[in-house]
Amino acid sequence: LIICSDDNAFNFLKQYRDKLFGPTPVVFCGVNFFKPQDLDGLKGYTGVNEETDMAGSLEMVLSIHRGVKKIVLIVDTTTTGKKVYERFLELRSKFQDRVTFSVLKDVSRDQVLKAVTKLPSDTIVYYTLFFRDIEGKFIEYDESIAMVADVCNRPIYGTWDFSLGSGIVGGLLASGYFQGFTAGEMGTRV
Repeated sequence: LIICSDDNAFNFLKQYRDKLFGPTPVVFCGVNFFKPQDLDGLKGYTGVNEETDMAGSLEMVLSIHRGVKKIVLIVDTTTTGKKVYERFLELRSKFQDRVTFSVLKDVSRDQVLKAVTKLPSDTIVYYTLFFRDIEGKFIEYDESIAMVADVCNRPIYGTWDFSLGSGIVGGLLASGYFQGFTAGEMGTRV
């Protein structure tokens, strides 16, 4: 059995599993916004969809912070970041009559920090992930959110539970722990 976590591992196995491991069964987790057609033509795969509830989180932010007029979205351009940004583009129109968005994507670490310093009181930050900047510099997940929180003067909401305790105040959070636990149970059954 192969258990893989996250989009890059899943994409690697889709391309090379048969050549490297034959028909060994695969259980995946952490595959963001998985669709059944992602398995078209593949046999021996099952797993756990990582569906973050961005729309629910944004609704929650707007219900808690009634005076918010702008949301600063932080997202990187890693494989996961691209999927998160695509999902954001799908749901943005749902909020366009209530709030404007400023997107920090394809930017350097310094640009992110400068952009979130001294924000107006009608602004909230929605941090998804920022693990690699435009200069190719890798930033550990806990360091990334901590550096943003250190300079940001407004509440920061997030998408994943690993950012809780490192700088975000909340959100409807996906859990890597439970993704892995569920994949492990599925692997035992397989």
